Amino acid sequence: MRDTKNNHSHILIVEDSPTQAEILRRILAKEGYDVTIAKNGSEGLTLVREIKPSLVISDIRMPEISGCEMCRKIKDDLELKDIPVILLSVLSEQEEIIKGLHSSADYYITKPYNEEYLLLRIKTILSGHKLLDIENREKYLKINISGKEYKIKPDSEQILNFLFSLYETSIHHNNELQKRNEQLSREISARKLAEKELYLNSLYKEVINTLLTTALKDTSLEEQLETALNRLITIPFLSTIPRAAIFLSEEKKAVLTMRATVGIPKIIEKGCNQISFGKCMCGETAISGTIKFSGRVDSKFPRHCDCIGPHGHFVVPITSSGRTLGILLLFLKPGHKGEEREQEFLKTVAKTMAIMIERKKVEEETKKMQIKMLSTSKMATLGEIATGVAHEINQPLTYISSFLQGLREDIKNNDWDIEDINKQLNVSLQQTDRIVKVIQHLKTFGRDNDVVKEPVNLETVLNNTLILMNERIRLKNIELKIHIHQDLMNIQGNMNQLEQVFINLFQNAIDSLHEKRKDHKISIDIRPDESASNVVIKIEDNGLGIKPEYMDKIFEPFFTTKEVGKGTGLGLSIVYGIIDSHKGSIRCSSKENEGALFTIQLPAGGI
Repeated sequence: MRDTKNNHSHILIVEDSPTQAEILRRILAKEGYDVTIAKNGSEGLTLVREIKPSLVISDIRMPEISGCEMCRKIKDDLELKDIPVILLSVLSEQEEIIKGLHSSADYYITKPYNEEYLLLRIKTILSGHKLLDIENREKYLKINISGKEYKIKPDSEQILNFLFSLYETSIHHNNELQKRNEQLSREISARKLAEKELYLNSLYKEVINTLLTTALKDTSLEEQLETALNRLITIPFLSTIPRAAIFLSEEKKAVLTMRATVGIPKIIEKGCNQISFGKCMCGETAISGTIKFSGRVDSKFPRHCDCIGPHGHFVVPITSSGRTLGILLLFLKPGHKGEEREQEFLKTVAKTMAIMIERKKVEEETKKMQIKMLSTSKMATLGEIATGVAHEINQPLTYISSFLQGLREDIKNNDWDIEDINKQLNVSLQQTDRIVKVIQHLKTFGRDNDVVKEPVNLETVLNNTLILMNERIRLKNIELKIHIHQDLMNIQGNMNQLEQVFINLFQNAIDSLHEKRKDHKISIDIRPDESASNVVIKIEDNGLGIKPEYMDKIFEPFFTTKEVGKGTGLGLSIVYGIIDSHKGSIRCSSKENEGALFTIQLPAGGI
């Protein structure tokens, strides 16, 4: 809607920037003013003479004729001098202010201007309001600025208007500046809070990721818990003293046992190695399942130890499915204020530790089951190879028995050849060594040893396997081809377990060849891969192969295609588990009635 009281007011805008001119035109037009635009001072002066506007608003710095020069010419013209002129200026230099006074401009408004303030000033000017009504004088003041002399007519009204507008502008800008400072202060505070929030969230995620990554490592639970403590005591907002401990609960005994520590004095480790449920903050936390906090623990506190001085405590329960698995004990600087946010973070840490502890328990149970399955598989393997082993022992025993019987007859008849006897004695001793070797290896293979990984030569593993398997292979008329690369590297592994892998795969191959009538073949190839970072084992037979529908199941526990009573179904699942525990891989390719190929890859040098 147009303001009717502005209908007869015509304003001339003199501005060389089309964008600035259009912005100002829209502001004025919206208030009902008639507006004309001049692109520079020269055009502006022409239009002033033509349309005699109610008001001129001009930029100071323009090409051809500046705003000050145009204003000076308007004020020197007797017909135009009463037209008020507002100069838009940044008022950033002393000389520019003096030029404005020299031009006899009526008012000054600084850029960037506030729309509301500009319209108020225009309305005041067009209403004809004057600060003072003093008769003008004809004398001039001379002012020298930067080597230039300016004559200023001492028009009191013009000077006061200038000073008033300058003061009013300064006040307005000061208010604006104060508002901006307040807004900026609020924005800075909000940004600081946001940055703190972002930092804390990032820190929380990093700590939790560290704990989860630690939980996945192949290290003991104590090492994992100690790593977690070392990370927690470096978090700045917790104000921790570099001292912490984790206790795990023994529910049947209702006690907490210290399992991991950082910076705990020996005297405390000894005195607090076991804490009964309900006793002190730690025992109370184990029963309640809620976080306990104390900002100061000193000589007045129960069970205080003078060796570490005043301090604070966070005691955090580590729980899972309603059961207390343990507690996390953090030592704090005395006087620390425990915040709710800290407690929420520590609850998340405790949940992650619970995952770590539960995962280790599952791993331990899995290892026990694997050892039990391995033991069962070993017993089954020994039963399957018993005939071959018996034959392996029987052959040398038969030779030795025959030799001894012949020797007894020679002694009886007093007819013996010392050289021949020595020769046969040496052979008998070799046969005895052969028997001893087989029996000792049977004992070694059947023993439940600790799973210790050490440098292992796979050729040695194969030779040990053949001590137990050679006779069975010979009895089945199987052609065995062996190729071992001369530059074969050691692997880090367990000799006994790897021998179990070879025996199980040989057993499968022999059973597959059993129903074939001739041309039985098993080949084994051991060599480094192209990168020399892995050792590749290939065991291949030309037996019955594996049906396609069975390929996805062959490594599953208790899966077997053999007749009832002729297989446990554990052989290949045991092989898979052993290879996996050695950070290796195993795959099988097969065509029915053409044979099967098992390919194993193990990391060379170490795990």
